[in-house]
Amino acid sequence: MPRRERVLDPAGGPVERFAAGLRELRENAGRPGYRDLARRAHFSVTTLSVAAAGRQLPSLAVTLAYVEACGGDRATWEQRWRETAAALADVETTCAAAEPPYRGLAAYEPDDAEWFFGRERLVNELLEGVASRRVLAVFGASGSGKSSVLRAGVVPRVARGALGSEWPTALMTPGDDPLAELTRAVARSLPDVATDLSHDPAAWAMAIGTALGDEPDDAELLLVVDQFEEVFTLCADDDRRRAFFAAMLGAAHSPGSRLRVMLGIRADFYARCAQYPELVDALRDSQTMVGPMSAAELRDALVRPAERAGLRVEGALVSTVVAQLANRPGALPLASHAMVQAWQRRRGTTMTLAGYEAAGGVDGALAQSAEAIYTALGPERQATTRRVLLRLVDSGDDALVTRRRVTRAEFDDDDPDIATVIDRLATARLLTVTRDTVEITHEALVQGWPRLRGWIDDDHEGLRLHRLLTHAAADWESLGREDHALYRGTRLARASEWRAENPDAVTARERDFLDRSLAVQSRARATSRRRRRALLAGLLSVVVVVSVLAVAAWMQASRAERQHNLALSRQLAAQSQSLNPTRPTTARRLAAAAWMTEPTHEARDALTFMLAQQREALIGHTDNVWAVAFSPDGTLLATASYDRTIRLWNPATGQPVGEPLIGHTGAVTGAAFSPDGTLLATAGSDGTVRLWNPRTGVQTGSPFTGHTEAVTGLAFSKDGKLLATSSDDDTARLWDARTGRPAGNPLTGHTADVWGVAFSPDGTLLATVGSDAAVRLWDPRTGKPVGSPLTGHTDDVLGVAFSPDGTLLATVSSHSAVRLWDPRTGKPVGNPLTGHAGPVTSAAFSPDGTLLATGSSDATARLWNPRTGKPVGNPLTGHTEDVAHVAFSPDGKLLATASEDDTARLWDTRTGRPVGGPVTGHGGPVTDVAFRPDGALFATTSTDETARLWDARTREPAGLPFAGHTDAVLGVAFSPDGTLLATAGTDDAARLWNARTGKPLGGPLDLHTADVLSVVFSPDGSLLATTSADATARLWNARTGKPVGRPLTGHTDEVYGVAFSPDGGLLATTSADRTIRLWNPATGQPVGSPLTGHTALVMDVAFSPDGKLLATTAYDRTVRLWSPSTGRQIGRPLTGHTEDVWSVAFSPDGRLLATTSADRTVRLWNPATGEPVGGPLLGHTEVVTDVAFSPDGTRLVSTSTDDTIRLWDVATYENPLRALCGRFGLPTDEEWSTYAPEEPRPPAC
Repeated sequence: MPRRERVLDPAGGPVERFAAGLRELRENAGRPGYRDLARRAHFSVTTLSVAAAGRQLPSLAVTLAYVEACGGDRATWEQRWRETAAALADVETTCAAAEPPYRGLAAYEPDDAEWFFGRERLVNELLEGVASRRVLAVFGASGSGKSSVLRAGVVPRVARGALGSEWPTALMTPGDDPLAELTRAVARSLPDVATDLSHDPAAWAMAIGTALGDEPDDAELLLVVDQFEEVFTLCADDDRRRAFFAAMLGAAHSPGSRLRVMLGIRADFYARCAQYPELVDALRDSQTMVGPMSAAELRDALVRPAERAGLRVEGALVSTVVAQLANRPGALPLASHAMVQAWQRRRGTTMTLAGYEAAGGVDGALAQSAEAIYTALGPERQATTRRVLLRLVDSGDDALVTRRRVTRAEFDDDDPDIATVIDRLATARLLTVTRDTVEITHEALVQGWPRLRGWIDDDHEGLRLHRLLTHAAADWESLGREDHALYRGTRLARASEWRAENPDAVTARERDFLDRSLAVQSRARATSRRRRRALLAGLLSVVVVVSVLAVAAWMQASRAERQHNLALSRQLAAQSQSLNPTRPTTARRLAAAAWMTEPTHEARDALTFMLAQQREALIGHTDNVWAVAFSPDGTLLATASYDRTIRLWNPATGQPVGEPLIGHTGAVTGAAFSPDGTLLATAGSDGTVRLWNPRTGVQTGSPFTGHTEAVTGLAFSKDGKLLATSSDDDTARLWDARTGRPAGNPLTGHTADVWGVAFSPDGTLLATVGSDAAVRLWDPRTGKPVGSPLTGHTDDVLGVAFSPDGTLLATVSSHSAVRLWDPRTGKPVGNPLTGHAGPVTSAAFSPDGTLLATGSSDATARLWNPRTGKPVGNPLTGHTEDVAHVAFSPDGKLLATASEDDTARLWDTRTGRPVGGPVTGHGGPVTDVAFRPDGALFATTSTDETARLWDARTREPAGLPFAGHTDAVLGVAFSPDGTLLATAGTDDAARLWNARTGKPLGGPLDLHTADVLSVVFSPDGSLLATTSADATARLWNARTGKPVGRPLTGHTDEVYGVAFSPDGGLLATTSADRTIRLWNPATGQPVGSPLTGHTALVMDVAFSPDGKLLATTAYDRTVRLWSPSTGRQIGRPLTGHTEDVWSVAFSPDGRLLATTSADRTVRLWNPATGEPVGGPLLGHTEVVTDVAFSPDGTRLVSTSTDDTIRLWDVATYENPLRALCGRFGLPTDEEWSTYAPEEPRPPAC
């Protein structure tokens, strides 16, 4: 029987008129059922029915899918949707907020503090930093949010007394005369201070102290210098610049000073700061990095300002923006700008996805901003802007255009307009600029700004030639400008012709490359002419010439084919990234195909990105996942999908178990295990129920037939004898689970689709729910209804669940409501549970009844306390489409969710965090990690002043934290027998602990006079080595804690890393003095001369397992290998990290080297060749501080200042292609024809 739809009033407003049009379109298409539409549209029945219900405007994506499924014209309906969205914006403008609660692309100011959310943790970190230091530098990429953090986060908090009393603050930007700006800023805050700052900083500091005389004794002046990079970009006078530094820093460090300074500096100016010794000294230990916002932080930044303004943000809008922008530099201004657009098109007090999409989302907002900046630059700089932006894009033969990251060196230094243009675009957040690179902030600018798109389309072939020239010139440079790397022949002719037409577009290096190519070719031709005159004529010469021409033609064809493959690989990689949120399996197949087509950087990054994402989702289905079910013993999880398959998974590992179960001829809509776990029942849109042996994957018996339309849900009775099913044929049925025969007549009474069934725990009641808004109770023994229907819902009731004790019944509806009932009386219990922003699709109680889980089309799941009706924790976010079903594990520790994004996910019900994601528990940045020698546990340290032990298998904490340090703990090591744990801290001490009990052994090892930075045991466990900021290393008796010998002195700056050779005969240390030193631990004497080669602070050191190699990392962004026996460097530095390299570790077999970096990645290398292995390991959102291999070499653990620990499977990342291709294969014929039509398919995996 068809679904009954509510009557629409065409005069009821733009939404009802739009819905009436959709229904008319469906009627004209022959009125297909919603199940049929769902199969065509790849959206759920619920989503499509709600689209035509007339209560809210569906999203543009849902509208177009509905229209195409009904054979409508896409362009016509897109225009109609936009007109409706605009009409809503005109009609419904009443709102609690007169101004948008967001600041768009502009930085937040101190007056905006009440609207600034998402950076609370960073603000607290900065407040702690400036409380303990006279000067603190805050570095971050352009668009990372430094200015907003300083202006709307730090300044208001300080003014309100965050540092004790209410400190006055002075906020400034340097401008072209920073000293004058400094004088004015201080005078604005303290009018009594008007002295000339250039003469005597100490007198100025004294004047500040006098001006603060009436303030509490602990009050100081906080000077915040935002956009500090202006001292380099706007101030052209170096004397003025140095006078500013002297005044500001001198006053801050004067004895008795009551001035503290906080600097906001763009990361790409780090090297400029390092050119001034006064800045180097002041900032040596006083730096903080601003990383990208995490998903949770970005969600707060989107939702909490709206809540404060009395607005509501649709969950689908939040999920969409978070999925697009989380963990990206520049996320806050982009998100804020997009939310302003949504606010301008709000519906009443609700900011909707429809309004966001009507404004064009991120794409449209960026295009408007870009055009405004371009216009303001003026005609001369507009030409420079064109050259800069075209250099920041890449184009292949197929016209696919992507962003490219460009080093600063690629731009001409002698063109001042280039620096100005880059700075203006970076200030507007259109470019992201780091210390050494420039890139377009968001792909949306390339695709969505018509002017840039027009420049690209006007000369696509020229752009492609230019990029090839850029890469060729760079290769020539890297090879020492050797002639064999030059252009010749046709390539040289075409490039020269293009240069003649575009003389201003090429850089000095590209000009040199072409000029040298022309010179070499000219000489070669002259030489060739002389040789031809000397050659003898004859057949042999003809053969030689023909052969040469054939080889040349073959080489030219090969080069052309490779260029085509490069472009195709990049295209496939880009497509895989864009498809990942909605078609993850297809995305992984395309990533594998990209690599097999040509192993480009883009393909590598796509592979490793997919692997990083995969740990947090169960990926394998190729269409919507509609149901999840745990086996009674919790060892299996079943997922059912629109792709007609059922998959089994190991919930402990997230890995698939066996092959998919295939048999249904339509979408699989439900799954349930029998109480004894021997059977798995599945429901299908083919109208059947099927039973499977979950251990073998073999179907048991014949399908259960009887329903005349799709089966929508199913449930076993407690004793496993009965199976109940619900169907779109308006009935429920009971079956004998052993024979498959009907048990009695169909249960009739619902007047529309029946969506769900549930048995009470004692088996005496069966509950059903349906599209007629009714909840019905039945006696499963007689098939008779029990009492009257439970009424209260006003729309489709989509899910039902009994509490474990049978005293509560939960139902959920497409009207965003969750209701609780007393099944004995049929009366509602409490008020509806509200919070979801879309239809609620599913409900499940935890086994102990203390939690109720719900899933919704707002792409979230929620946990509730069913006794109070209050939400528990925050929404569970991560899915990018409707959450269709939820289920608890038998022990209640896990929640599984199924989604229309083609994935299932597992969540820890105690923390609300995704399973497979990072390990959390520390209360601050995690600084170091070490495995226990047996591999069962690993230890970590943190700035929260603790060390912790973790179970390496379960990733759960093992015991209580090791507490005793009074400041940050930076280093940790296990003794070789695993009985001792050593830690190092910034309280100037190391400590020894009983690793089994967590009890300290003796007092602190506190002979160092500054922070203890690292700690390690000797291979025999008799010695402990420590390093310190006091420029020494020390040796200790590991059993007694007594010092052994005198300090190891020789370094001239802080000593960071330390490592014993495998035989214990050498000790290596690294230092901020840029050297590595080797020592004889038996005598404490140095061995040989210092190892030199690094050009910045040397951070960490490790010996290879055979002792033949020594690896070091440094802030010069390189990894270097050395021979410990000769002290000589081996091979070239290992390059690939784009920021300071922090940590290094060899695998137990010595085959691999792992490194970590401030660029938020872990990398693997082959130490024998110095080549990278696989791609970067992505996932951390801030500096990756340390890494350790498990003793068996199968896993890596990394730690980060993002407060998390991550575990990685080494084999997976050692060969990411094998990991993805082996599991997902290459694109199907249908996928390949869609995404790479007429291209030859790559070979099989």
